Amino acid sequence: MASHIKTAFTQPQNTLPANPSKHVAGQNASDPLHRLQKSISQTNLNRYNANRREAVKVCTAVDPNYASKGLECDEYPFASTYEGSAQSIYEPSKPEKNFSALAINGTENTAGGSQLATYYANNRIIDGPNDEFYVVIIP
Repeated sequence: MASHIKTAFTQPQNTLPANPSKHVAGQNASDPLHRLQKSISQTNLNRYNANRREAVKVCTAVDPNYASKGLECDEYPFASTYEGSAQSIYEPSKPEKNFSALAINGTENTAGGSQLATYYANNRIIDGPNDEFYVVIIP
């Protein structure tokens, strides 16, 4: 998961979906992420699910059988953010295909999701535009 995010930050042209002008959010405080808490409303749940669907489309296009190999579709920005892979559907002014999706080891992806949920809870990250965060990959 961390190596996937690092590639999205440093070599976005090498990530899928293809987008020559891709610049994923969340790299620093001037371009933060915002939590999308799916349990708050049906609208949030729908957007979260759309984020997942858009990422899974990419993983499935690369390998329709990835799940049978013990892989899961990892996405960045996270499905649990407003900047997730369906952002341009919900915010048409935002660029399309401005995310990265990659099939990775399912156990690692699940662990990463658990760590993200713990981060949200421990840091009291709330839903919406008033509570920003960003991701730092430490070598």
